[in-house]
Amino acid sequence: MQPTPPSGSEGPDDFGWEPGTVLADPGFFGEPDDTENEPVRDWAWVEEWRESGEPPAWAPGVAVAVFTGLVVGMAVLVLSKGLASMPWLAVSSNVLVALGLAPALWLSRHLPVLRWISAGAAAGVLIAWIGALIS
Repeated sequence: MQPTPPSGSEGPDDFGWEPGTVLADPGFFGEPDDTENEPVRDWAWVEEWRESGEPPAWAPGVAVAVFTGLVVGMAVLVLSKGLASMPWLAVSSNVLVALGLAPALWLSRHLPVLRWISAGAAAGVLIAWIGALIS
């Protein structure tokens, strides 16, 4: 026999929801949202790193960028070579891959660790495109 949920507004239900919990953000439905005028803030660890004034770690960062560039570059090159018999499909798939990566790479360009990953991925895509055009 299952226990009965509390009656009224005594405590949370089986899913941990408190009675009267609003499930939707009121700003989602076009109502005014008070957060529009607040300044955009980074994550706490990013703000802490920026305030510390610590210089970037170049050696590990370049290693991460090279590794990421190799992985992304090889993936794009294999995609290009696999579709070489249909050039229109190869070009369109490469453009779709680049357009899919671009927002994430652009947004992470100023974050401490992710900037190396985004730089490596961007370089990998460009080098793979050059390699695909040459061969």
